[in-house]
Amino acid sequence: MGLNGSSPVFMAIRILVKEMFRGIFLRCLRDIDDLPWVCGGDFNEILSMNEKLGGSEKRCTGMFQFRKVVDDCDLFDLGFTGLCLAWNNKRDGKANIQERLDRFLANNLWREKLWNAKDVHMGFNSSDHRPILLECVAAYPSVRKRDRCFHFEPFWLKEEDYKVTVSRSWAGIGDSDTTINLEGKISRCASSLNGWKYQRD
Repeated sequence: MGLNGSSPVFMAIRILVKEMFRGIFLRCLRDIDDLPWVCGGDFNEILSMNEKLGGSEKRCTGMFQFRKVVDDCDLFDLGFTGLCLAWNNKRDGKANIQERLDRFLANNLWREKLWNAKDVHMGFNSSDHRPILLECVAAYPSVRKRDRCFHFEPFWLKEEDYKVTVSRSWAGIGDSDTTINLEGKISRCASSLNGWKYQRD
């Protein structure tokens, strides 16, 4: 599909088990800075401990390395709707382990042009992974470059859907407390509120 003169790029990931290869792959993608792109699939790693339920305590090395790659490449997590933990080993009782291994990561151009794209976690079938669906809606044409300066209006606080918009956009990026991740949360929140404002007007 065309998008303001450029075509978004989608790449699927099929279990990049080795942290080194995963990092090399994402750092190569980082150099594609003239197109909006997103990659999604099974990264075989979590970004934070609250993306894991059950089993023994996870070794943090792989998680920290994955988070560092995401931060170094200035990527952001699209967030999701549905149940958080998209992988389940389908064992019973204390042997059951669930993790969020599947996700979509996008670059800054994607965030600007498709700010409200979201990851939908669907129901389990025969696989131990939930299918993940990428839903995209292009940013509003009226949001031009010269209009990108964000201005907060105090009366928005009285609007119920304002609270929903902020909650969804803030939860849309992982829970790491890095500076880049915080900047991503603020930027996504501002973009979401701009789109919400134009919907209301």
